[in-house]
Amino acid sequence: MLLKDIIQRVQSLYSKGVQSIDSRLRNRHIYNKLLTSRAFLLQQMIDGNKKISSWSYQTVDCVEMEYAHLYNCDCIKTGCNVLKSKYPIPRPFTSITGEKIKVSNIEGTIIFSQIEPDKISWQKGNRYAKETPSFFVKDNFLYITGVRNLFVVSLTGLFQNPVKVQEFSEYSHCGNSTSQQICSNPLDSEFPIESSLIDTLIELTVNELINYFKASLEDRDSNRIDDTVQRYNPAQKEEKE
Repeated sequence: MLLKDIIQRVQSLYSKGVQSIDSRLRNRHIYNKLLTSRAFLLQQMIDGNKKISSWSYQTVDCVEMEYAHLYNCDCIKTGCNVLKSKYPIPRPFTSITGEKIKVSNIEGTIIFSQIEPDKISWQKGNRYAKETPSFFVKDNFLYITGVRNLFVVSLTGLFQNPVKVQEFSEYSHCGNSTSQQICSNPLDSEFPIESSLIDTLIELTVNELINYFKASLEDRDSNRIDDTVQRYNPAQKEEKE
């Protein structure tokens, strides 16, 4: 379902639950709450080791890579250059096995295995492992090893913020400035979640928004009472006199 359609459904249900002339919400506020609800649902499935539909995943077809040292310190010589993404990648969900992402070359003929950064030193001394295409994430950058002269890879993952993925695709699209993705409206994009979870997603979001609105009203009323008490408190007037 398109993001704008989901937001419209949330706005409609929220307006029915909150009868107020100032109850209209901004799209950005609804979207942030949608992210919270989506994260709750997906993390539950990850922790329960349940299969997650491909509809919840997103793919960046072209992630530009460049040669880089593993450590940003001139005094450390690892003797091992790796390829690093030019830009920080969008933040993915994680599980006990690592980030929920998959990396391949754009043709899909080379699949990279996920490793931990501290395994690089072990790979250097292992001829077989050294030649095994691998990837890891460090400081939000994607690193790959075991290949040479591969300056573009494909990245598929379960990401926390779908709009950030779209933005990343726009400035990391194989240098193609005429891509149709550039300057596209996020509201017209598919919101990555399987259809069976959409109703639950909307319900969670609406309930959170209504609770937030009610809490705001209570805070506002409390502040008004405090202001009234301070304004007409005889004791305070006597102290001032």
